[in-house]
Amino acid sequence: MDAVEPIGRRGFLGYALAAAGAVGGAGALSGLGAGTAAAGGALAGAAVGERIGTNLRVQVVSPTCVRLESAPDGRFEDRPTMLGAHRVHDGAVYERTDAPGRVTIDTGRIRLRIDAGAATLDDATLGAQVLRGDEWIDVHPRWERPGYTAPVTGLGMAGYLGGATVKTDGAPSTQGNLGGWLRALDTQFGPVLLHDGLLSRDGWVFLDDSASQLVDDGHRVRRPPGRRQDGYLFGYGDEYNAVFGDYRRVSGPPAFPPRAAYGLWFSRYHPYSDDDYRSRLLPAFEGEKVPLSVLMVDTDYKSPHKWNGWNWRRALFPDPPGFLAWAHAQGLQVGLNVHPSIAAADPQYAPTVRRGGPLAPIAMPNLISLTSDPQAVIDQNFGFDWSVPAQLEAYLGLHAPFEDDGADFWWLDWCCDGSTAGQPDGTSSGDAWINSRYGARSRARGSRWPVLSRTGGSWQDWGGARPGPWGEHRSTIHFTGDAVSSWEMLDFQTRFTVAEGNSGMPYVSHDIGGFQGPLDDALYARWVQAGAFSPVMRLHSGTPDRGDPRRLPWEFPEPVRGIAAGFLRTRSALVPYLYTLGRRSADTGEPLARGMYLAWPGFEQAYSFDRQFMLGEDLLVAPVGVPGDPAVKRVWFPPGEWHDVFTGERHTGPAEVDLRVPLDRMPVFARSGAVVPLHPAGLAPDAGGPLLLRGFAGADGHAWIYEDDSTPESAAGGGAGTDLVWSDGDRILAMGPRSGMAGGLPPERAVSVRVDGVPEPRAVTVSGAVAARVEAHPADPGDGAGGFANGGPADPGTWTFAPGPGGRGAVHVHCGTIRTGDGVAVGLA
Repeated sequence: MDAVEPIGRRGFLGYALAAAGAVGGAGALSGLGAGTAAAGGALAGAAVGERIGTNLRVQVVSPTCVRLESAPDGRFEDRPTMLGAHRVHDGAVYERTDAPGRVTIDTGRIRLRIDAGAATLDDATLGAQVLRGDEWIDVHPRWERPGYTAPVTGLGMAGYLGGATVKTDGAPSTQGNLGGWLRALDTQFGPVLLHDGLLSRDGWVFLDDSASQLVDDGHRVRRPPGRRQDGYLFGYGDEYNAVFGDYRRVSGPPAFPPRAAYGLWFSRYHPYSDDDYRSRLLPAFEGEKVPLSVLMVDTDYKSPHKWNGWNWRRALFPDPPGFLAWAHAQGLQVGLNVHPSIAAADPQYAPTVRRGGPLAPIAMPNLISLTSDPQAVIDQNFGFDWSVPAQLEAYLGLHAPFEDDGADFWWLDWCCDGSTAGQPDGTSSGDAWINSRYGARSRARGSRWPVLSRTGGSWQDWGGARPGPWGEHRSTIHFTGDAVSSWEMLDFQTRFTVAEGNSGMPYVSHDIGGFQGPLDDALYARWVQAGAFSPVMRLHSGTPDRGDPRRLPWEFPEPVRGIAAGFLRTRSALVPYLYTLGRRSADTGEPLARGMYLAWPGFEQAYSFDRQFMLGEDLLVAPVGVPGDPAVKRVWFPPGEWHDVFTGERHTGPAEVDLRVPLDRMPVFARSGAVVPLHPAGLAPDAGGPLLLRGFAGADGHAWIYEDDSTPESAAGGGAGTDLVWSDGDRILAMGPRSGMAGGLPPERAVSVRVDGVPEPRAVTVSGAVAARVEAHPADPGDGAGGFANGGPADPGTWTFAPGPGGRGAVHVHCGTIRTGDGVAVGLA
């Protein structure tokens, strides 16, 4: 048929090659190799920089970032800190001009005028400007005053007794800053004040690292005596994305978790047994066609005390290696909860003291033990001081038997135990230190799993103010703690996830549904929807005495049961897209959930509409955080055309639109030109598995799929990439051949294509061969929410058309089994 000749005329691989040029192809994969090696410490070699007089040094990290130092003895520091993991910065182009009594350094984006004879840096000796747009603005780096006292001690324990911090609108602490981080949301009902992040509408931010302890050969050491200044000025103007690359240069790349981390997680504070998981829990997921990727085993697996024991409770797990081997055979990764203390009655206590020396006695690990584990209150308990190398080694050694049994990673639940990483004096974050040690341990085991943990403070410094979470992106998925189930908290978590991304933390894990308190059916459904399009989706709840423990769809009546199950399937379908975003984050430092202002800084709505975000570059996500069926959600659409991924309705921006959103829908929109790689809903999101490529007409577009076998070696080697392109004029969607290190990935895969927003075609071709039209089958309950990832027609070489709004609809094509080295192209005539 002449109508499909464009494929033959230009060649489907040409489109893939064009896309490779546009997105960088395999070359874009090269960044993680060096970065991963550097994440554990400083790069080799001495830091270089511009010495000014006797006491000052300036390092130009990039045109938009400089390091500023003063040292009373002229000895500058090249050893790393938690923030400054990389001290060697070469290649930045800048100009130095020396004049009598003054030195000027100009990077093109930052200008520094420095008193050549100064001993320290302040407003009198340092003049700094940042280019914002076409205007140079004066900036004033603020050095922290020496000394620090933790503002609140044991706030977490107070929270369990009914205390809570002052509620606010969730704003950051300084004007202009876009947020923001906080150690945790334990016991909170809604918005809380956030610390500052890296992004500010002022166009710059300064991180004072002067007091931070140094990391030397895997141990912390204090800086030499004397007043020393050491800080980083990030001056990005209105080009916000520059800060993520600079932060990555200074502090290393974010963690890149294994593929399973991007799927569905399940945990519950409940004494599940081996038999419960095998005979009831997992069969229920399978029966509902809801793929499960990560199983978190909460605290009850432990003995002699289920709060802080360091042995398996054999009554629940008679054969731990067998249980973990079974879980792995089901495609599950398993994380174990740990509370950082040990009881004198624990058989591991005496060996631990022999290895690490005497431990400090602490009060009861947690007041909730009064009801859940009263013997743990009666027995004497001890904490660890992780700033003491022998105690740190002894503590981490307690994990080894579980790891030998097959445990994949750890959930450090440091909510209530009196272990410490030294006193919270502003020189080191206890969370940052112990989380980094978990990260180093994981890497040493050949794993890419970060630790799931709170960040930025400690049990003793619950608010977490100085020095903060800097550097934790390398080792941690942020567990935000035991929040209360409420509409206010659900609404705030959307804002909080984006704000944490502004602090360099791509992975934020909330308890989906909240941890404690009453949970009505509609709130649960909306929370699951929000979780399905978040960086990490982890279902979790407390015990019945803390509120409603239900978190599984089949524990709710219809229609909530079907709605929630559909969105859980949608989550698993998103894994190819999310995993690719994870790779991009590791290479660029950019978060997965991005504030609208990153792409549209010139629009005021990009700041005021802070309950929506971009998931990557292609999906606009606007979770509903208020009750109502339908609920009213006001959405700002940026310039361009946006497709509702569930209904097909199109919106043209810039525009503000009030949407009436029924309970079975969620506002999620794809930009025209997007090509979103998915798994067909209901199938396990395995690497190299079947693909559904969803294209959205209205503009040309290109995309990319990243895959590997989840090992550090495959990520460092660049993994495998596949380019995707949509040519709007020719109405061709092409997938190029897979390139790079495919490892053990299958050499062929089933591929389906769906293109939304097109008129009904007269004919469809698959790599030049004419496909046969068939009738669309009825929606399958296993297709995911609103048919989001419907697998399409059953037979290879066939296609369907579903009419949609405005005389356009969706074409769905089953391309068949495709050799990954060949690629495929679908043409619509």
